[in-house]
Amino acid sequence: MNRFLCAAVLATILAACEKKHPPAGPPDSGAAPAPGRMAPPPGKGNIRPGTFIPWVEPGRSFDQWFADVRDGSRDAAWQGKFNLGQMRAEAAPRLAALLADPDPRTRIAAADAMTWMREAGAPHIEAIVRGLDDSERRVRFHAAGALKAMGSLAAPAAPAIVRHLMRGGGGNAHELSSTLVYNCGQDGEDALIAALGEDDFIGVLAAFESLDSWGRGSNDVAVSILDRALRLSPVPRIRRAAADALGVTQNDPALAAASLLHALLEDSHADVRAASARALALIARDDTTMVQPALRALGEAAADADPTVRRRALRAAQALEPAQRVRWMQERANLEEQLAVLEKRGAAGDEIERARSQLEELDIERWAQETLNAALARLHS
Repeated sequence: MNRFLCAAVLATILAACEKKHPPAGPPDSGAAPAPGRMAPPPGKGNIRPGTFIPWVEPGRSFDQWFADVRDGSRDAAWQGKFNLGQMRAEAAPRLAALLADPDPRTRIAAADAMTWMREAGAPHIEAIVRGLDDSERRVRFHAAGALKAMGSLAAPAAPAIVRHLMRGGGGNAHELSSTLVYNCGQDGEDALIAALGEDDFIGVLAAFESLDSWGRGSNDVAVSILDRALRLSPVPRIRRAAADALGVTQNDPALAAASLLHALLEDSHADVRAASARALALIARDDTTMVQPALRALGEAAADADPTVRRRALRAAQALEPAQRVRWMQERANLEEQLAVLEKRGAAGDEIERARSQLEELDIERWAQETLNAALARLHS
């Protein structure tokens, strides 16, 4: 009797569970959902309010899925792109052709779906690159994303990416710069080196400087590009930008320091030498092995014919001697306090004037020169 009762209770529980959680599978009707009105099959799709998870749904054609991407709701478009990605061998060439469609909405949808093609998009890289010049901002954005999604297969696009960066990047400079550094490898470096003589190459450097991970990639492309730009570019503002960027790179500081030392002592343009002095101090401050060669070079630069270079070299040397900087700040604070006390108690004019003169004479460049001389004396002793 108890066995029959237990079996009945168990059957009731299972029936209730099946009613609450029906088995996963296609809709009972078997009909394909209409574009823009997709109801997920039982057990799939909306797993909780506000969360949509696409699923593989066989039996629909490219045209049907693309219509969802182009004209459907947000969830329908996501489902469409996901399923086009499952049939990428067929979808990629058709999407590439649609990138030239006269209808802007079609081009936007094609570029958006192309970001799901990954390596299948590589044979159609020319069509994607043309999308970088499209009049529609969203086409340009998705074209840049499609190149990034290809990984190392985007390398043949490196020259085109550089050309677009030199023209400003079409609003996608960060994405294109990242693709060039991390996906294009040697091709990316070669394309940038080929552009060193172009005045607009400064746009490429500015784009790279927007990356938070300057020189932290799997290779030393960023540092080697900057090194060559600083050594080889005939455009002074490019060399200056390269020096500034080398000062903050966190990869291969030895190469960066060697490049800056050369520029500090040999570059023909004063602005480049001044920028190199500052950048060299930034590197040496974080790497004690660079302090001695940096101080020697700064000692020579302190006698530069250009006064701006001399001042920058002295201040750079000061940055390498934090104890001296603290002394200077303490003495200046003491003098400022003495002057305030004299003014408050109405001291004689000559006393106040003498205190002001002492404060004016406390020149940071004098302290920097003393610091440099002391440091050089230690090096030569």
